[in-house]
Amino acid sequence: MGIFYSFYTFQSVTAICCRFCFIFFILGIVAEVNAQNANVDSLIAEYNVAGKLGEKLALHKAILRQYLGTDLQKAESHNRSLIHYGEQLENDSVVYYGCLYMGYVKKIKADFDSSLIYLNISLDKAQKLGDAEKEIESNGFLGDVYLFRDNKEMGFGIARKSIELAKGIADFALIGDSYFGLAMAYGRYNMHDSSLYYYQMADSVYSKTADLDINHAVALSNMGTIHLLQKNYEKAETFFRRSLHMSKRLKHAFSEKMSYFRLAELFSQIGAPDSTRHYLKQCIPFFEDQNITHRLAESKMLFGVSLIDDGRLGEAETYIQEAIGYANLMQDTSKLAECHELMGRVNQQLGRHKKAITHYSTALSMAEQTELLPIQVEASSGLSNAYEQKGAPFKALKYARDFKRLDDSLSTLRKQERVLELEEKYESAQQEKKISNLSAEKSVLEQKRKNQLLTFLFALFSILAVSIVIWTMYRSRSIKNKELKKVDRIKNKFFGNISHELRTPLTIIKGLSQDLINDGRLSEVDEARTKTISKNANRLDFLANQILTLNAIDSNALQVEMVQSDVIRFLKEYILLFKSFTRSNHQELKLQIHCNELVMDFDPNHMQTIVNNILGNAIKFSPENSEIKVDISKEGQQLLIQIEDEGPGIQETELQDIFKRYYTKEDVGREGLGIGLSLVKELTEAMGGG
Repeated sequence: MGIFYSFYTFQSVTAICCRFCFIFFILGIVAEVNAQNANVDSLIAEYNVAGKLGEKLALHKAILRQYLGTDLQKAESHNRSLIHYGEQLENDSVVYYGCLYMGYVKKIKADFDSSLIYLNISLDKAQKLGDAEKEIESNGFLGDVYLFRDNKEMGFGIARKSIELAKGIADFALIGDSYFGLAMAYGRYNMHDSSLYYYQMADSVYSKTADLDINHAVALSNMGTIHLLQKNYEKAETFFRRSLHMSKRLKHAFSEKMSYFRLAELFSQIGAPDSTRHYLKQCIPFFEDQNITHRLAESKMLFGVSLIDDGRLGEAETYIQEAIGYANLMQDTSKLAECHELMGRVNQQLGRHKKAITHYSTALSMAEQTELLPIQVEASSGLSNAYEQKGAPFKALKYARDFKRLDDSLSTLRKQERVLELEEKYESAQQEKKISNLSAEKSVLEQKRKNQLLTFLFALFSILAVSIVIWTMYRSRSIKNKELKKVDRIKNKFFGNISHELRTPLTIIKGLSQDLINDGRLSEVDEARTKTISKNANRLDFLANQILTLNAIDSNALQVEMVQSDVIRFLKEYILLFKSFTRSNHQELKLQIHCNELVMDFDPNHMQTIVNNILGNAIKFSPENSEIKVDISKEGQQLLIQIEDEGPGIQETELQDIFKRYYTKEDVGREGLGIGLSLVKELTEAMGGG
């Protein structure tokens, strides 16, 4: 399976401010970026005369590979022709591929609104075809676009949904890709421990397959990049070399050259200039041949840094000047700031104080524009030294003071154990752009969607009504202990079967209701009703998953995937995600942590389920304008989580019952099924807690 690469850059705080990039992939597209230059004209000629549908699709992908690297307008035009061809044939599979690729092209062009429109159409076609693999492909693209728009809730949610879909069809390659997608989602927000965990899961799944997979090579490279960011140099080198070895076996030129580039970054950071230049020489010719401008800028700059380290200042100046040229082509202000700071350093060491001041001043100005604090520190220090050597003590003193202030700020950032999660950015609700030029056939399709939604809704509520009657009858009967256990087993099996049966219609209901909302054609009343349907479908899906977990516990089939990591850091990142929800309820969530670190074995998914239930109860039963306090501490090597809220509370006489399955408190005003706290107890004990 091939991939598309896209790049997301993290800024380090090292003295020379090297930039390290995660390589992100988009799920499921069969395409490779390599050094081969096929003749596009001959491919188009073959495409125009191809008779078989499969042959035509294969040629379309080959043509698209060429256009993506050279001309996005032609790539867009070619996709549009494929969509039109599929509509003429009334073939949903062809329309699916056309819309999927068009959504990807629109994302590259940063036209995210149009990208979402096409990708949602492709998802609708995949669901209509009943093809789980195609649905996973569409979800992979959609999740990536939502994350580019900083919509974490949708991005994380879609990534998790892809994992469940892949597990459902037991496809190891797709399961690995889905874990990879979730790892990317966490990595995009600097949640490195969680990102590394899911990359490890992807590595484990990929390793179970007999075939080599380019996505596996990229996963190894990304794991190396995380270790490099965390200064785990030996581990970083190990993963980069594994990625390089696999890329060579696959004969995948782009991935191979990127592995060389990562190794060059590693050796640059640890101060090994000869090794840095050795690996850059392996990848720079390829980047030049493929005209990959941003990689050329970074490679030339790293080459210049290695020459500065060896005192070869004249050669360094040439390479850094070339890097400036490439950065200007990209209009990358951050990269230009880094390059000018390096040019200032070179000129200062050569005794050209006037030129050094010019470059340092340019670097400082650009770094201030992009809030690039490390470059501001280096440029201020350089200006102070240059003015002192030039005999301008007053200006030297000014920049020395600026350097001290900026360096103090940078030191404060470095001392932080972890940069806290940025609070979710709420954007004003904007209606998605209406799909233009819809035919009368589109209106008929929308009506069919509404009818399907009503049909599934009727079936859902019928099943729920039967379930409630059976559950009520069970609770009202008083039978002997042996008979009670027998009924309990039957009931658990029944609920498990219902939960399995509900998941498919719930997935369809959620998707169709979201499509109706996004479409923008509903009246205000219908839109409100559809949002209510979507909200309740999500709630039912959550309950179904909890029932399935309890069923797995009862049948000794619960899977516990323990990972040894810092649980304090994990909980801090996850609990802070609830802040936006409590804020919308006019509540205040306060998190108090009394220890910096606690490394222990735990299952991240089960830990999230525990927090969802106990913190969710606190939020649900707390009034507006109230406080919810979460206190995390350790007793010896044990984790202690305490939650305090201002809700109605629990009587002391009821404390012995609240963790019993199906026990509910009748007078709280919001009766549940009585499984949440029971599940918390079961999962806690499954991980060795109490």
